[in-house]
Amino acid sequence: MTYEEFLEESLSKGLLRRQKSDLRAVEKLILRARERLKFKREQVYLKEKKRTQRGGKYKRFLKQ
Repeated sequence: MTYEEFLEESLSKGLLRRQKSDLRAVEKLILRARERLKFKREQVYLKEKKRTQRGGKYKRFLKQ
């Protein structure tokens, strides 16, 4: 069974529904991912700072 056959069968059985693209939802998803990435970079920076006790060497992680 190909993907197209599976998709059509699932749609006809009501297991799936077609959904319109919503650019606002995509934008929210990208913004949330960007915020998470920024947070993770800060965590890495703080973890490395704590581990090395040198400080300024790891500022590259905070670049955007």
